[in-house]
Amino acid sequence: MGDASSTLEGKVALVTGGAVGIGASVARRLHEAGAAVAVVDVQAAPASDPEGILHVRADITDDAEIDSALQTTLDRFGGLDILVNNAGIIRFTPLQSLQRIEWDAVISTNLTAPAFCAKAALPHLVARGGGSIINISSIQAVLTGPEFAAYAASKTGLLGLTRSLALELGPLGIRVNAVLPGYVRTDLFMADADRLGDGDPQVFIERLESGIALGRIGEPDDIAGVVAFLASDQARYVTGAALAVDAGVTVRL
Repeated sequence: MGDASSTLEGKVALVTGGAVGIGASVARRLHEAGAAVAVVDVQAAPASDPEGILHVRADITDDAEIDSALQTTLDRFGGLDILVNNAGIIRFTPLQSLQRIEWDAVISTNLTAPAFCAKAALPHLVARGGGSIINISSIQAVLTGPEFAAYAASKTGLLGLTRSLALELGPLGIRVNAVLPGYVRTDLFMADADRLGDGDPQVFIERLESGIALGRIGEPDDIAGVVAFLASDQARYVTGAALAVDAGVTVRL
């Protein structure tokens, strides 16, 4: 993919769910590559973020808050070239215990919000002559397990959204792609590893790593590098793609 440094000079990026985990790494990587970056999250900005990353508190399941966050970004940076739909939530619930409020929360955050963030961003991307939308899906879109119904459905739906928007927005110069992270060391993953490892997350991690081709779980920056590539002109002929960044997990029989 080459060196992403300085390939995003003059670009403006908005990253949803960018206060922690993969989103925070994505925001920092885009900033390092030269982009002005706005992070939109319901959580407060981490103290460790470099200067030059704008943090906006907003709930992306609320259209008015999406519009307000976008306007804050435009007022600060003057335009928009890159949208990274990263924000997401997960619930582990057996079907017999699943409540509509849980289902709606997951679908609203993981699938509906990316669609309406893209809608809100569209005229501003067009005004800059095109751009890139990157949806953070999951390997749960293609491989899943029990008690993931809402999450798996939302991440699979995000692939359909990606493909449809790639066809619709391509003539406007906008590329739309999806990234499917595998097992990545985030707070969310570690909480699940603790649950599945009966209080010892390393037990679960070692079991996972024994079946991963590259022999390790991922780090957030492994995903961020791929996002930076897709956001850049190095990926100018890539649209409608669903790129698994999972160390080979989804190709194992």
